[in-house]
Amino acid sequence: LNLDISALACLSALSLVTERHGLKEPKKVEELRSKIISCLNDYLAFSCQNKGQPQERAEPKVLHVLADLRSLCTLGLQRIFYLKLEDLVPPPLIIDKLFLDTLPY
Repeated sequence: LNLDISALACLSALSLVTERHGLKEPKKVEELRSKIISCLNDYLAFSCQNKGQPQERAEPKVLHVLADLRSLCTLGLQRIFYLKLEDLVPPPLIIDKLFLDTLPY
């Protein structure tokens, strides 16, 4: 992808700001995500324009990487959940807390 630090910062912020069950103000989270995506789009447009590349190809690639990272995260959490369920390995405390916080009941 050849992302520079500014695009990587936007991508990192997007990976951190996600909608989760039990949020007190999900509308604010969605507004923040929209602002970050807008900043990323503006930056990619500016960056691609300076490099002489079409922006249409850069934006979907970056957002696709974010979707891939989320699916990898989900797969990792499923694996940890399986290990916890089978009592094979005790999960790290932070992961255990994450599971407890995301339960819908």
